[in-house]
Amino acid sequence: MQFQNFSRAAGCNPDEGLACLRVNASESDLKAANNATVYPTPKGKFQYGPAIDHTFISDLPGVRLLNGSIYPDIDIMVGHNGFPLILLLINSSNEGVAFTPLIALRSQFDEWVRDTFLNPPEPFPQQVDDMYPSSNYSDQFLRLKTLLAGIFLA
Repeated sequence: MQFQNFSRAAGCNPDEGLACLRVNASESDLKAANNATVYPTPKGKFQYGPAIDHTFISDLPGVRLLNGSIYPDIDIMVGHNGFPLILLLINSSNEGVAFTPLIALRSQFDEWVRDTFLNPPEPFPQQVDDMYPSSNYSDQFLRLKTLLAGIFLA
């Protein structure tokens, strides 16, 4: 569905595949298609994630970690983000702030969990509550920022 929406936004028929985008879409068409498909994505969610092609990306990062299919000689993996906010330059551990939706109420937190995990089975919301109890955080924004830092690996 994502490819079809992107193709249409670039002025191509999705049935033509990449050929139309490569031949007929200009740079400005591609930029406009990117903006049309990425900007409407709610803060804290991502329009595009890893595409499992079984060649370059064999599986989702979390699944690979769970199954132990990682490089055994790597003890630690460190990343850095050049996000241009001075706060992030001072302390890169605050990077999650840039990706966390602005919420204030517990009901908004619960709604975010339901929407993000597509109406998960009943034990899941309670498990999230148990792992990230509301009482441990000064506000729901900090709670969600902590949850996002613990569940997303990209």
